[in-house]
Amino acid sequence: MSHENDLQVVLTRIKLLEEERDETKGSIKLLEEETEASKRRNQLLEEDRDETKERIQLLEEEKEKSVERIQLLEDECDESTFRDTGTIHMIAINEINKIKHTSRSSSTKSWVLAIFSLCFVMIQSQALYMMIGEINNSCASHNDCYTGQYCNQGTSSMTAFCLPCEYVTLAVTDDDYYQDDYYWKSEMQWYQDTCNSNENITTLESVGQDVFFIGDNGEAVFDKESYGDSPWCLAWQHCKQDEMFSSEKDPDNVKEAYNTAENIDQCDHLALIKNKLTVSQMFVFIFVTIILLAQMNQDIEEAAIEEALLRKNATNNGTSPTFPALIVLVSLRFRRFVLPWAISMAVVSLTLTDDLSMKNVLLNVVALEFILHADSLLAKYCCWNTNDTSTAGRGPDDDIDIEASDCATINDPVVAWKDYSWLAPRVETVVLGVMMILTVLNVMAVVEGIHVLLDYLHGWSSFSCTRLADTLWFVASFGSLWTCIVHAFCYFFLNFGSVSQTYQEVLIPPEESISQEEQDDGDDDDEVSQSEPPKTDLLLKLILGTLFQSMASLCALYLYKVANTLVEMTYYGAIQIWKMHKEILINDIVRLIAFLIFYIALKFTQKSV
Repeated sequence: MSHENDLQVVLTRIKLLEEERDETKGSIKLLEEETEASKRRNQLLEEDRDETKERIQLLEEEKEKSVERIQLLEDECDESTFRDTGTIHMIAINEINKIKHTSRSSSTKSWVLAIFSLCFVMIQSQALYMMIGEINNSCASHNDCYTGQYCNQGTSSMTAFCLPCEYVTLAVTDDDYYQDDYYWKSEMQWYQDTCNSNENITTLESVGQDVFFIGDNGEAVFDKESYGDSPWCLAWQHCKQDEMFSSEKDPDNVKEAYNTAENIDQCDHLALIKNKLTVSQMFVFIFVTIILLAQMNQDIEEAAIEEALLRKNATNNGTSPTFPALIVLVSLRFRRFVLPWAISMAVVSLTLTDDLSMKNVLLNVVALEFILHADSLLAKYCCWNTNDTSTAGRGPDDDIDIEASDCATINDPVVAWKDYSWLAPRVETVVLGVMMILTVLNVMAVVEGIHVLLDYLHGWSSFSCTRLADTLWFVASFGSLWTCIVHAFCYFFLNFGSVSQTYQEVLIPPEESISQEEQDDGDDDDEVSQSEPPKTDLLLKLILGTLFQSMASLCALYLYKVANTLVEMTYYGAIQIWKMHKEILINDIVRLIAFLIFYIALKFTQKSV
C-alpha cells in the first residue's frame, strides 16, 4: 500500500514537472518572440538612423553649396573682388586661362591675342614717346620752331627738325668730329665773312617762310642770288634776332664756345612759358593733374588685377607657364611700370610746348586719357560681353560653357590685398604726380639737376633746350627702371615672410601629429628628419621667382627703349641716329636679348607667372 502511495506521489510530481516544463517552453517561446520583435525594432531603428544620417549629409552639402553661392554673390557685389577688367588684354588672359578648364595646351588664338596685347601697349607707349619728342619738333621754316631754335635743313632720309641756336651762333655741335679748334675757327670766320658781310641778310627784319622754307626731299628753298648758296646764313640771322640768351663776348676758341653753350642754363621758350605762368593756371594744372592721376591709378590697378587673374587661373596642372602667358605678363608689366612714366613725361612735354592756358591743359589731358583707355574702348568694340555678367552668381559645380564666347570670363575672382597689392598703384601714382608737378612748375631747376646727373654718370653734355628732351627721356627710363627694382624687392621680402612661415609650419608639426609621433619611440627622430624641408631649397625657389619677376619687368623696359630708338630713326633718320646712338642701341639690344633668354629659361622653374 505504501508503494502505491509513493508511486502516486512520484507520478504527481512528474506531472507537475511536465506542466512546469510546458510553462517554461511557453515562456521561452514568448521570450524568443519578444527577441525577434526587438531585433526587428532595432533593424528599423538602424534603417531610420541611416536614413537620418543621409538626410543630414544631404542637408550639410546643400548648406555648403548655399554658403558658397552666397559667398560668390557677395564677391560679385564686393568692390575689392574682381573677375574681369574689360580690357583688350583681359580677352587674351581669358583665352590663356582656358587651359585650366580644358586638357588642351596653348592654342593659336592665345598666341595671336597675347602678341596683339603686347603690340597694342607698345603702340600706346610709342604714341606717348612721340609726344615727348615734340620738344624737338619737325619744321618747314624757322617760324615753326620755338624761341631760341632754328629749322635745320633735312635730307632725303631725314626730316627737318628744330635745333638750338647755339649750333650756329657759337658753331658748336654734339658731333665729336667737329669739336676741333681749327674747324671751329674756320666756321666762325665763315659766318663773319659770308653772313655778316651780306647786307641782304643783315637787313632782314625776320626770316619767315617767305624767305626760307623746307621743300620736297628736305631741301632748303630760298633766294640764292640774294642770300648766297648756303642756308646757314639765314639760320644765323634768324637766331641773332630770335635768341634771348647769348654770350656778351664772343669766344676765342672751341673750348670757350662749348663752355659758353653749356653755361646757358635757360631755354628761351621755357623761360617765356614760366614767366607768364599765373596762379590760376598753376591751380588748374594741379587740379587736372590730380584727375589724370586718378585715371592712371585705375589703369595701373587694372594691370595688377589682370596679372593676379593670370597668375591665379593660368596654372596648367603644375607645369611651367605657357609662352602666351609669358608674353601677356610682359605686356602687363609694360602697363604697370613703363606706360605710367611715359604718360607723365608726355604730360610735361605737352604742357611745356604749349601755353599753359586752361583750354590747352584740359585738351591735353583729354587726349592722354583717350590713349590711356584705348584698350578698354577696343575691347568693348570687339566683344559684346566684356563684363562679368556671363558668370555672375554661378556655383562651384555649375557647368561652364568655355567656348560660349571668347570674351566671357571663366576666372576665379581675385581680392585686393590678398591676391594683389591695393596700395602699390596708389604709391606709384603719387610719385608720378609729384614728379609731373615739380617738373612743370620748376622746369629749369629740374632740367639743370638732371643735366648735372647725366654729366656725372655718363659724361653727357647738351645745350639749353635739348636738355629738356634729354631730361624727359631720362626720367621716363630711369623711373621705370627704379619701379621695376622696387617691385622685385617687394616681391622678395613679402614672399620671404611667407617662405619662413611655411618652413616653420612644416618644421614644427601640429599638436595632434606630435602626440601621435610620441607613441612611436623608435621612429620619432626619423619622422622629424624626413618632415623637415631643406631651407636652401625654399630660398632658392624664392630667388628664382624673384629673378623671373625681374626679367619680365626688364624685358618690358628694354623692349620700350629699343622701340624708342627705332622710332627715332624714322623721325630723325636712320643714318643720323645710328651715328649718334650706335653704342647705346647695341647695348640695349644685347641686354634685351640677354633678359629674354633668362626670362624664358627661368619659366621652367616656375609653376605660374
